[in-house]
Amino acid sequence: MDKKALLTPRKVGSQQRSRAMIEALVEATARALIKEGFERANTNRIAEEAGVSIGSLYQ
Repeated sequence: MDKKALLTPRKVGSQQRSRAMIEALVEATARALIKEGFERANTNRIAEEAGVSIGSLYQ
């Protein structure tokens, strides 16, 4: 797979609240990886850390 394709998001938030949620998820992911490590971090923990539903994370 093309390396550039791996680094390009499939969706980009168009509204301010969408961009804020994406930023919260990225930050929560970083915190979860630091706290839990790669092996234990999971989507439920990331969603909880970000304060969003798991459905929002997947969206």
